[in-house]
Amino acid sequence: IGNSFELGALSQTLEITETSCYSSLQPALRSGLITESLDGHFEFAHDRIREAAHEMLPPVQREALHFRIGMNLLQQYENGQDQNAIFNVVLHLNLAAPLLKDKTLRVRVVELNLKAAKLAKNSGYFEQAGTHAKAGLTLLGTEDWDRHADQLTELKTILGECLYLQNEFDQAEQQFKEIRVHTKSAQALSQIYFTISKLDHAQGRYLQAIESGSK
Repeated sequence: IGNSFELGALSQTLEITETSCYSSLQPALRSGLITESLDGHFEFAHDRIREAAHEMLPPVQREALHFRIGMNLLQQYENGQDQNAIFNVVLHLNLAAPLLKDKTLRVRVVELNLKAAKLAKNSGYFEQAGTHAKAGLTLLGTEDWDRHADQLTELKTILGECLYLQNEFDQAEQQFKEIRVHTKSAQALSQIYFTISKLDHAQGRYLQAIESGSK
């Protein structure tokens, strides 16, 4: 649920009937704060209206609401109802991070952030991809390399690539350095040097590309 939403999704999140939910929306509809389209979608008249409504909620209540929305969207996503919803799923569950106490759920959200990061990076949205990679790293923690080496390597590689492509070379190198320090996989190390070489070449840093490629 973002700037636009469906009545069914909202009523399910609020755990009330669609009739009651629709009645509750009437004051906002009459005042023009939200609009209803012919296909049954509702939309905030402006981003700032949604933001103002969001900020009116106390932080604890806000987190709880994001959690309920995120879990509702996750169920739809995993049931195959809306495979394009992954970005909304991670948006809400990342904002509810303190409530992700269950380890299995937490790791699942890490995996979703990793998938969202890959999708965003492959579409050229490097800042968004980096944001998802950072969220995944925050949820996973960066100390447990013994249990989560693969996820940490993938997340840090994507974050490093995105930082590099935004000319944040020092921050990017820090991500690659942590992988080199912690990984026990020769294949992972080789892939990191190849990635650095490829990025150097793309940025016109040809001497650096040769040095990285020869390691």
